[in-house]
Amino acid sequence: MLSRGQYLGQLYDIGFDVPETHAIRKGHAMYYAFFAKQWKGPVELRGLEDRTYSVVDYVTGKSLGTVSGHRTHLPAEFDGSLLVEVQPQ
Repeated sequence: MLSRGQYLGQLYDIGFDVPETHAIRKGHAMYYAFFAKQWKGPVELRGLEDRTYSVVDYVTGKSLGTVSGHRTHLPAEFDGSLLVEVQPQ
C-alpha cells in the first residue's frame, strides 16, 4: 500500500512546478504521480540517490527505461496522469 509510504511534499511545489507532481518513498522504491491535462516533455524525478534506477509505468507495468543520478529527467507524454515506480538496480 502506497498510503503506508512516506509522502515527500517538500520535493515539489504544486503552485510552481509543472506538471503537478507528488512523490512517495516506500522501502527502496520511489513512486511519482504526475498530473496535467496534456503533457509532452521531460518530467523531473527528484529525491533520488546518485545511482541507476529502473522506471516502470505503475498502471500498465510497461518499462520506461532507466535513469541515473540524484536529480534526473524522464521523457514523458500523457493525458491526465502518469504514475511511475522507480526502483534501484
